[in-house]
Amino acid sequence: MPGTYPIFVISLEDAAERRQDLMDQLQAQGLTAQMFPAIDARQGVPAALEHLVDRPQTRKRMRRDMSAGEYGCALSHRTLYEKIVTEGLPGAIILEDDAIPHPSFGDFVRAGDAEGKDMVVFDYIRVSVSRWREQTVTAGVKLHQLFARSTRTTGYAVSQNAARKLLAETTPISHAADWPCDLYTVGAWATYPKLINHPDEDEVPSTISADRATLTQKSSKHPMRHFRAEHWRKKIAKRVG
Repeated sequence: MPGTYPIFVISLEDAAERRQDLMDQLQAQGLTAQMFPAIDARQGVPAALEHLVDRPQTRKRMRRDMSAGEYGCALSHRTLYEKIVTEGLPGAIILEDDAIPHPSFGDFVRAGDAEGKDMVVFDYIRVSVSRWREQTVTAGVKLHQLFARSTRTTGYAVSQNAARKLLAETTPISHAADWPCDLYTVGAWATYPKLINHPDEDEVPSTISADRATLTQKSSKHPMRHFRAEHWRKKIAKRVG
């Protein structure tokens, strides 16, 4: 049946006000969500989860260190993938607690338009998509097949199959939550317009953005980037944002 994916809101225990604001917006659109406790790594990655972190591989893949907050974010999303797989859920819609739903989000969810795909990304910063793979679904929303990894994990839907692939890619964690692998290989699509938006950083500061910005300044571009299939797919893609 369409519209059967549960909606999880990843949120720190003490972010009640921000979380409630999102819950109220979802309720106004006729949707019910459940809070999923985020991994709190503000004081460092919890010792019990350190075995799920590969710091040397992180430096190799990202050309920099990741902050504790970034690890916490990635671990939170990984824990949800694990829940989907181990509990045999058909899939899930995953939102972060600062998500801002588009007015068409509720109609899209109820129609189950994400449930025919392995993955649908609702929020992103300009992405590369196929020029030839496009579908129009509920309320005039379009789906575009992704040609490369996007940015932001503010809101997306994953099938159990996609969750299994992402779980494998995040065991152990060696990349930021967005994204541990090439989303083309996961079978991801992006909505246009974006059905989930992210608040301006000046209005709602991220708990990890400042540390990430500092570490990113120290990074360098990967010297082999032109040899990745993902890089070349971008050359024949179009951009949406």
